[in-house]
Parts: sequence; structure tokens; C-alpha cells
Amino acid sequence: MHHYIALLGNVDASICKIKLGQGFTIKRMLMHKFAEMCEEEFAHSDVWPKLDYEWGCVPSDSHYRPNHVYVIKKDLPDYPEQDPDPKNSEKFMTNWRIKHAYEQKVSTYIEEKIDKLRLVKEGSIRIGIEFFYKEHQGEREMLSSSELSISCENRLFTLIPEEIKTANNFLSTTQKVTPQKYIKLALENFYLSYQIHHKEFEFLSLMISLEALLNDGKTELRLRVARGCAILLGHDEQSSREIFKLARELYDKRSVLVHTGDRKNITETDTLLMKDIVRRTLKAALILNLPKQDLSNILLESGFGSNPANNLI
Repeated sequence: MHHYIALLGNVDASICKIKLGQGFTIKRMLMHKFAEMCEEEFAHSDVWPKLDYEWGCVPSDSHYRPNHVYVIKKDLPDYPEQDPDPKNSEKFMTNWRIKHAYEQKVSTYIEEKIDKLRLVKEGSIRIGIEFFYKEHQGEREMLSSSELSISCENRLFTLIPEEIKTANNFLSTTQKVTPQKYIKLALENFYLSYQIHHKEFEFLSLMISLEALLNDGKTELRLRVARGCAILLGHDEQSSREIFKLARELYDKRSVLVHTGDRKNITETDTLLMKDIVRRTLKAALILNLPKQDLSNILLESGFGSNPANNLI
């Protein structure tokens, strides 16, 4: 039997309640068992230092390793393994391409689910490493592996019961949604922000995401972005005004950074505030999934507190 296993970083036990679909499950695994599997059966080196730091399995403020890690698992009965004649190079390469495409499809599915979870709640949830392997009579043989990395801080992704329900609903309702092109561009910049080490460039990537969503090229950009955030995220007039003010202030910081190159103006708090605004705006836009001009018209015609994406975020 063939199997898939992927290590999740920066998560806690709440992640086990998430439903990924298509037979994928999230399980708790003893950390030393996972390390032994990597080192002894899959011949992977430097596992313990990576568990401590690179893969996000030990909280940055902890002096002790937890007993467990959290992994995504799935049995792969349809894994396309064959045994071509190694002397037949054409057949060998054809077989390799088939297996590579199969594995890429599995990995992409999981990556998309992780990306969508980032739209539900702030946190540096990630895949540290993934393996495709086969098991026979209790012995594992690795077929391939991929080690992934992100550069953002190890911020814990944790969900309360209400958020678990919201996350599972969001994953299921957006499973077959094909985003509009402008939303896809905004999503890509949001996801890119998790791979950027410097907070000021992370901030800019997030601002580009907002601009892709809310700029129609017809009105003053600062006003358009701030007003769009206020209408999409505010639940009443007062909260809309507060979001409008915050979005304008953050946009002003973006302008100072771009026009002067002064990086000191961007703080970690600014970046986290931006990430929260972008995350919620993207989630609403993805669920609405309107053509850009239609979304622009709705935001132009709506007033503070009207919230066309009410109850979506």
C-alpha cells in the first residue's frame, strides 16, 4: 500500500478537527516516532534541529519540545507505481512523469487547503516536509519527499470551536470555486506575504493584494482602498468608520515607504493589522466572487454599515 504523510508546523491540537476532504486526515503523532521515521526509514538528516526551528514544531517561547507533532495522512490505493524496464529510457521517463503528476496533484490539493485556512485565522500554519512512501509488512520505503519553507515568524495557528466550524464550512463551500482573475492575483500576493522575511516587504505584498481587489483605476487609490475595506468589513457605521481610518493610516505608511524608502515607519503591529484586513477582505471577495466591475459598483453604491458581505467574515 502507498501512503502520503505531511508534517504541519505552527499548529496545536485544534487542527485535528479540520476536515480536508478526499480521504485526508490530520492526526497527532509522537514527535520521536516522526523523527525516527524520517531518520531511520527515509534517511533524512538534521531532523531534530529542523523540528525545533525550521519546521515550526516547537513554540518559539517554549524551552521544551512538545511530545507530539501533527501530520496530514492519506492512503493512496491509486498511486501509479509501475516497474518499467530501466533499460527502456522512454518507458522509464513516461512512468516518472505519470508519478510526478500524481504526486503534484496531491501536494497542490493540500497546499490550497493550507492557503485557505490562512484566510480563516492568522497564524503561520505550514507544511514542513511531505513524503510519498510504500509500506509492506511493516517496513516503509520512501518514494519521494519535498521539504518546504516559509520565512514568516512562527505565529501559532489555533482555532476555538466556533472557528473550527467556520473553517470547515469555508473549506467545503470554496472547494469548487474558480476565483476571478483579480481575486487570484490578490490571493497570490497574500500567500506570498508568508514567504517574505522582512516585515516592510511583507507589508507591501499585502497592500498590493488590497489594491488588486479594490482599485478600479477610476478614483483616488487611497480613498478607494480605504472605503472598500470599510464597506466590506464594517458591520455598522461606527466599525466602518474605524476601519476606514485604519486603512487610510496604513496606506499612508505604504506611501512613505515607497516614496522615501524609510523602512522604520513600518512596525510588526502594522504588518499584522494589514494581514488581518487583507485576510478578511479576501475571504469576503472570494465568497462573493463577483466580476471586478460588479464588486466596484457595489462598493461605490453602498454606504458605511451596509456590508454586502454580511456574515461572510
